[in-house]
Amino acid sequence: MTKRLIALLMGLSLVFSLSACGGDKNEDDTTNSPSSEETTLSISEGSGLKDIYDKCTEKMPEMIALDADMMLNYCGIKAEDCAEFYVSICADSLRTDEIWLIKAKDATALKTLSDLATARLKAKGDESITYSPEQYEVVQKAKVVTKGDYFALLVSPDAAALEAIVNEGIAD
Repeated sequence: MTKRLIALLMGLSLVFSLSACGGDKNEDDTTNSPSSEETTLSISEGSGLKDIYDKCTEKMPEMIALDADMMLNYCGIKAEDCAEFYVSICADSLRTDEIWLIKAKDATALKTLSDLATARLKAKGDESITYSPEQYEVVQKAKVVTKGDYFALLVSPDAAALEAIVNEGIAD
């Protein structure tokens, strides 16, 4: 019981600290594109990584978009490894929902992202198994998608639907 109370309090403090970091930024004014490298893989006609992200987050609970610093602190992802990124965690700290949509800078960065996602899923699983079997099951059904330089981690009860959106949006 004490562990659950501590976990709940830590989760709530995370939510409050993340919400305190947010501001009234206009999303159109901020770009998550550290570089504009060309790749052999392209986004489907009439779509973009932001569009794919928006379609995915429509199927998710309220999410907190991470900037470069928060992405490094919470997920270990370095912005310099990304040509473009959209990473969010669930605003409800008791849920495991999370989404990473990233265009990696190069093959080394792509491997790093894959390793980080594996470690992140293990940590989420280890944490959720003690407080919520339902959330543990969500983590176990998470999807990882790699297509060319694109990488996605999809942790959601609707992970299969999100995976279909990502696969449809990213052309070979």
